[in-house]
Amino acid sequence: MFSVQTYTQRRNALKKAVGSGLILIMGNEEAPMNYHDNTYRYRQDSNFLYFFGISLAGLSAIIDVDSGEEIIFGHEFTMDDIIWVGPQPTLAEQARMVGVYRTEEPSKLPERLKKAPRVHFTPPYRYDNMIRMSEWLGISTAELKEKSSVELIKSIVALRSIKTEEEIVQMEDAVNITREMHITAMQLTAAGKKEYEIAAAIHAKAREGGGDLAYPIIFSVNGQTLHNHYHGNTMTEGRLVINDSGAENMMFYAGDITHTIPVSKRFTEKQKEIYNLVLKMETESIAALSGSHAAAAVAKSAGKQVWAAAGVGRVLPGRLWDTYAGRLTEASDAWDSELELVPLSLVDSVIGPWGAMAPEVAPDHCPDRPGPQRIGGLGQRAK
Repeated sequence: MFSVQTYTQRRNALKKAVGSGLILIMGNEEAPMNYHDNTYRYRQDSNFLYFFGISLAGLSAIIDVDSGEEIIFGHEFTMDDIIWVGPQPTLAEQARMVGVYRTEEPSKLPERLKKAPRVHFTPPYRYDNMIRMSEWLGISTAELKEKSSVELIKSIVALRSIKTEEEIVQMEDAVNITREMHITAMQLTAAGKKEYEIAAAIHAKAREGGGDLAYPIIFSVNGQTLHNHYHGNTMTEGRLVINDSGAENMMFYAGDITHTIPVSKRFTEKQKEIYNLVLKMETESIAALSGSHAAAAVAKSAGKQVWAAAGVGRVLPGRLWDTYAGRLTEASDAWDSELELVPLSLVDSVIGPWGAMAPEVAPDHCPDRPGPQRIGGLGQRAK
């Protein structure tokens, strides 16, 4: 669980983004496998975790944007519960850990929703929640998606799309666990083995990381079938096997890696050629997301024109330019650079206050400033 401040700031940002009304955030219930008390692994709703942080079945919450009131609805543990699961922090105690200071029984939620002039909710994906929300809101289950709040959806997407440093730590942890899962699969894959032997080892690695699988494992010699969860094939020499698996860590952040493995330990020449082509596409796509320098490098390699826009006033003293340029050339790959500087060798045309011209004849000073000045932002808008 993150700090109280983290969850409080997230909810405050959501209130500001939505503007007015009552926000309903639904948690998830247990999902039985074959009878009520034999359930699948519990997974809380991700939006509920993001704003309220409690991984406990049977919860829902409201945020009153106009009054600022926040309430978590759920049952406190009974003696029967404690007999099965042992002593637990009360719901009220857990709510305080995420900055919510009011809890109510679930039976009080429907009346609160009926009094609200506007209820914002996201489209439910669990059928038990669909039924409850239909009863509470007087909306048929078929209409819930259509009548969900666009404002709330866009606000949540905007908030969750930007990751904080503490989230990045969790994401990297999940990806590192996922990496170990894939290394294990590479080491154990061999002709004569069943796919399920490797799938079991992959799952074990996810559990060793303290969490579990982020999604069901796809490990198959029949990679041409998308979302193939069958693991009964015997691996044979010369075949390829696809491993699409990822870990979810203890904080519910996930890794997701897809990797192709040769059963024979080495690719054939044809397999290697295709693998390297896909790898090149991946690394260049990553580079293209990493800034102007990387984007220019990708465009140049693809034979595309690269234009650099140099704005008036983007200047540096010569002594600083040399230092910056030196730092730029230290990076082995464009996407490793800390600087948004594009070497002239990657640029076809420089666009600036003087018009468009070839980079070798573009002025190295800003026309509206005297002294030893050079263009410090060259390529900041490389296209």
